[in-house]
Amino acid sequence: MVGFRIPFTFFCGSYRGANLFVTALREQMNVDHPIRRFMAPFTYRTIGVNDNAFHNLIRKGGHFGEWEVG
Repeated sequence: MVGFRIPFTFFCGSYRGANLFVTALREQMNVDHPIRRFMAPFTYRTIGVNDNAFHNLIRKGGHFGEWEVG
């Protein structure tokens, strides 16, 4: 659609997907599950980092706040 901002679509695809993955991993897998233990270093503070990036980069007036598609 014309007029959608790139950061919005980026947020929906990347940040949201990563946050959902980490939340599901933590809520659904046992603490001792090998996949959860393997993924722990890669998902450490993912939600906090994504939230900080969203508020600092994508907000209006931020680094990507004015880019538009179309």
